[in-house]
Amino acid sequence: MKALVLSGGGARGAAHIGVIRALEERGFRPDAIVGVSIGALVGAGYAVFGEWKPLWEGAGEFYKKANKFFPFKSVPGLRSSVAILAGCLYMNFFKAFLPSKIYFSIVERAFRDIRFESLKIPLHVVVFNITEGKTEVFNSGSLVQALKASMSIPGIFTPVRCGKGMYVDGGIVNNLPCNIAREIGAEYVLAVDVSERGTHPNVYSSSDLLKAMGSIQNKILIEERRREADLLITPPVSSVHTLDFSRSLKLMEEAYQYTSELLKRVSVPSGGDK
Repeated sequence: MKALVLSGGGARGAAHIGVIRALEERGFRPDAIVGVSIGALVGAGYAVFGEWKPLWEGAGEFYKKANKFFPFKSVPGLRSSVAILAGCLYMNFFKAFLPSKIYFSIVERAFRDIRFESLKIPLHVVVFNITEGKTEVFNSGSLVQALKASMSIPGIFTPVRCGKGMYVDGGIVNNLPCNIAREIGAEYVLAVDVSERGTHPNVYSSSDLLKAMGSIQNKILIEERRREADLLITPPVSSVHTLDFSRSLKLMEEAYQYTSELLKRVSVPSGGDK
């Protein structure tokens, strides 16, 4: 069994779509998809359509809408003491910084009443249960509920309640779940990593320090997962901030070109059910 693993990365997740297009054109079709956060969302679209063309077209419309809800290009650029103080006060009294209902309404309209059981490609959505402090995988039942849970970035969006548990973005502890792919029986794992990379040497404020520490923590957590992949694809996305959806369409094209060139030098298994 061949598994496609798609990491989290916010707006950088648009690159997943370009990678999927290039892989299909090369003949690679996964038998299963394992996704976390934005990777789960893109994976869901791919699993619903079963091919790259309608996914590419649908993503264009999705990202245009997403950009309306996130019309800023760089959250870290907000340096004023007033903005920082207002943000701290807001988050001290509320569970989330951004309105989950508005953002997830796009997801709800896109996937409506779709269930995992009706998908053309089996999908496994990675989430984190903060009630019990453990990673879990959704692969049956409501697709929308699972996607909302996997995309609920702690502090940014309100945690999603499912049964007795409260769930958040699975990427906080496992942003490249290659191990999950192995656990479901994958013999070949192709992983796409669009997480934030690089160092943050310039620390001007506490927000810079927190971002730097978060990036370092993510790098440590993800390094072991990378080694579990048979092929790791890392599109050039490091310059795009997590909530900067203004470049999503361009990222799709850039990732497609990058992966097409990469696949001229490496081999991937072809075939798979359509």
